[in-house]
Amino acid sequence: GGVSTPEATKSKVYWIGKDLARAKDEVAFYEAAKFLQGAAGWELLQWMTPYLGVCRAPCQVAEGQAPREVDLMLLRNGRDGYATCRMMDIKMGQVTAVAGWQGKSAVSAWRQAATVDAMTNSADQGFRL
Repeated sequence: GGVSTPEATKSKVYWIGKDLARAKDEVAFYEAAKFLQGAAGWELLQWMTPYLGVCRAPCQVAEGQAPREVDLMLLRNGRDGYATCRMMDIKMGQVTAVAGWQGKSAVSAWRQAATVDAMTNSADQGFRL
């Protein structure tokens, strides 16, 4: 789903920006997936949220202040074209919290592994819906 898709040209909110300050670790994944899309053995990527790339744009960051330039990762807006939506949070891996990642403490990661991951299918099947 690139810029030239019919949906993207009809909708002003087809793409949504995610602040790169909160998604730096995701860009490498999306860039690699973009490169591998269509390659043999990577068919699963056809179900991935469309990703356009990274840009800098003026954004209203704080109420009552002038917009400022923000680096954004552009993803397909899952709400575009729908009156109501449901969110599906898919966790991949046998462990869904790691100490030090995104500021998670060792105690918090241990607690999640001992409770949520242990009591769901994360540990046994490697994913959780």
